Amino acid sequence: MKRIIVKLTGAVAAQAGTKSTTLTLDVDATYAEVIHTLGQLFPNLIGLIIDTDGRTMLSSNLFLVNSRDYVMVGMWDQSPQDGDTLLLISPVTGG
Repeated sequence: MKRIIVKLTGAVAAQAGTKSTTLTLDVDATYAEVIHTLGQLFPNLIGLIIDTDGRTMLSSNLFLVNSRDYVMVGMWDQSPQDGDTLLLISPVTGG
């Protein structure tokens, strides 16, 4: 298992009711599974930042990983590492 911290800001945090959440995922989990888990935890994010397929984000949204690397559309099949911190960057948040 791996633990991933996801930080939310602005309107996304308001919709989710939290500024961060810690996810525990299988060791081979991808960013698509991170997105899917966020959609399960916060279903009101579907259509706002998460596409209706529940496994991708709308094209203008991305993750900033550990304050240095970006993960965006076309990269959802890559895998975060145990202990990564993902900052969700979205035009909805003003970012």
